[in-house]
Amino acid sequence: MLPVDLVGAIRRGLEKDRREPDGKLHCSSDILGSLRHAQLRLAGAPTIESELVQDVRLKTGTMWHDLIREYFVHEGWAAMGEVRLGQFLPEGWQGTADWLFWDFEKRCFVLGDLKTIKGEGMYWVERDGAKPEHIAQLSAYYWALVDAGMPIRKGLYVCYLPMNPDANSRVEKVEPTLIEVTPLDKDYLHGIMAEKWDKTQAYLADGEVLSEKLEPPTPREQQLIWDRAKGHYDLKLVPSWKTRYCPYPNELCDCSEQGTTKIGHFENKEGAVIYTARKGYENVLPMFSPGVKEFERRAA
Repeated sequence: MLPVDLVGAIRRGLEKDRREPDGKLHCSSDILGSLRHAQLRLAGAPTIESELVQDVRLKTGTMWHDLIREYFVHEGWAAMGEVRLGQFLPEGWQGTADWLFWDFEKRCFVLGDLKTIKGEGMYWVERDGAKPEHIAQLSAYYWALVDAGMPIRKGLYVCYLPMNPDANSRVEKVEPTLIEVTPLDKDYLHGIMAEKWDKTQAYLADGEVLSEKLEPPTPREQQLIWDRAKGHYDLKLVPSWKTRYCPYPNELCDCSEQGTTKIGHFENKEGAVIYTARKGYENVLPMFSPGVKEFERRAA
């Protein structure tokens, strides 16, 4: 038996790297993240102990950021890292851009960001592009740089760095992938950010943790799931992936306890996709539908 608490030492070491509360909303997590979580965080609400693996993964991401910035310096690249942009963001918001590269040919900066990701997630980003929350984050940085008077290219880049092979074997070769994104409309984005800040301020002004101004938990999302036995697609309400990382006890936020509910199904009837709602869910509008080709692919 070891004469020291090694696991405890690892946990305490990781806790030192946690961001200190600054009373701000953050572009990296709050633009499309749970407003309830953000409100509780700014109110100083008590949290549950996080799984150690979550802290390890965060530290791994920090390590890669540090190593790459060291490489910039070693290679003499014209680049800046960890560029704080809070003074140019909408009121109440804070954010730090990972990288700004200078393009000597076009005489402007190029904004980039690094995201670590599970190998299984590479299938989705290669198929669908950058994740919406990452597009929103980089868009906020882009408009902050524009407002700061920086010459900045409109094409933004997210580098997805996989942390393991694809256990589902849907990606033939898992390797870092660079994805270009276009910034969101400024008025639309700043409208979302202003609304979240205003609601947070109204909640904090109430002075109660469980205030009426506290936003509802993250709602469930619709998802298509293939039922092989019946040969059709079930439409289900499933918890958002964000709920797996809820840091609050159930009395403050019970989003981690959400279950899965079938609300209907899609069938392919002679080349026409027909939706049938489950009894009691007739008023829930399907947000999307599988195409005929999806049924044909499943049948092949």
